[in-house]
Amino acid sequence: MVQLPTSHPEVYQELSETGSWTLQRGDDVAFSSIAADQGIEQTVNRDTKTAGGLAGITLNRGMYEKL
Repeated sequence: MVQLPTSHPEVYQELSETGSWTLQRGDDVAFSSIAADQGIEQTVNRDTKTAGGLAGITLNRGMYEKL
């Protein structure tokens, strides 16, 4: 991130000026953004609660190859 201004100036400008480092889960409430890493964490947590969970995905060769 320290090198972002020189390595990817367009990304740095976007993050600095617009705050595009957040995401929204739906369009119904415009001010309910969350941090991108929090959104990823919530998605992973939700996926691990499905049938078989994370172990079911990682131990099943067919499921693993779909990812």
